[in-house]
Amino acid sequence: MDAAAAASMGVVREVLGPDVVEEVDQPIIDYIANVLADEDFDFGAPDGHGIFEALGELLIDSGCVSSQDHCLQVRVRPPTGPLYSPI
Repeated sequence: MDAAAAASMGVVREVLGPDVVEEVDQPIIDYIANVLADEDFDFGAPDGHGIFEALGELLIDSGCVSSQDHCLQVRVRPPTGPLYSPI
């Protein structure tokens, strides 16, 4: 795992909580971290719709969040900048 993905993994743990990260399959958590680490990914600033489109259904289906409303309340900071975006 490269440095950006490792930093993203920290963000994933912080946002979702360690209990959720431990319960969800590791490949899903790794995928989420890698999306957040992708320097070319369009987070959809300022409203974050890009990240929601990319990860919203996965977060709900995998049990990381309980609903679409919960998903929209979760906030992450991309590891490469100060932008806060709803997932």
